[in-house]
Amino acid sequence: MRLPLILTALILASSSATAQQLKSDLDKLDAKHGFRDVKLADTVTAIAGLQLIKDAGDVKEYKRSTDELAIGSNQLQAITYRFYRGRLAAVELLPRTFSDGHGIVGKFSEVFGTSLTTWEDEIKGELREWKGQTTRLSYLYLKPGNYTTITFSDVKLSERLPASFKPATR
Repeated sequence: MRLPLILTALILASSSATAQQLKSDLDKLDAKHGFRDVKLADTVTAIAGLQLIKDAGDVKEYKRSTDELAIGSNQLQAITYRFYRGRLAAVELLPRTFSDGHGIVGKFSEVFGTSLTTWEDEIKGELREWKGQTTRLSYLYLKPGNYTTITFSDVKLSERLPASFKPATR
């Protein structure tokens, strides 16, 4: 009779510790609330060096020629800053290769912990997501087309984006 109670207590303690660690990791994501020197929800004028690359009315996309297109030894093809009604809703990273994307998401996993949502399909690809109270980080790899994207987004602003501009989610 005592063994099942002890096992139940151990499982509950373990899941509680895991939940606390997860919350701590997501608190780091929310505290950062951006990428490098930019903060999500900032205005266009608050971020120096932006160059407009796409104007779709309420949604505008920019790039910066001063951005370092690497994270550690992993290379990026581009960094896009997506604004909704003048506020930074998302920062999208386009890794140069699948290996670069996988390496970058590995680094983010070290900082922000294990992803909350993981979808994997041998044929289609995978999606990983970390979602704090204010910030979402998503990693999408689509095998058809060999497409990889990593996106930091403001939870509230990104929900208002038109569907074609929304970051990948479950």
